[in-house]
Amino acid sequence: MTVHTLDHGPVTVPEPDWCRGHDQGAPQYRADVTHTGPSLSLTAPSRRGPVEWLHAVVDAAPYSARERDVAVVVELGGGSYRYSPEGLRELADDLTAQLQEIRAFADTLAAIRANEGGDR
Repeated sequence: MTVHTLDHGPVTVPEPDWCRGHDQGAPQYRADVTHTGPSLSLTAPSRRGPVEWLHAVVDAAPYSARERDVAVVVELGGGSYRYSPEGLRELADDLTAQLQEIRAFADTLAAIRANEGGDR
């Protein structure tokens, strides 16, 4: 793939096998060249239908001054965070523990409802 940049003119970028596109459009600067790969969206059911609460995508910025390694970018809480394979496993462990807290909170709600005279 060749992209035209303001700072380096035409730049030929090797396309990795896992790259599925370039959502950001044509980059203005070489450092903005990114590869976007497989993605994952996690949703939770709601009365209005599924709500996305986590989005993750394989990403690489081969000319970035900061992070050149292939990583997974996770969108959480309004921010985007890069994770290595180890960091992503730690995130999964943390989320699993937090989901157990939701189960315990459901038990708390059930007990409160039972004390108020019924489960409604």
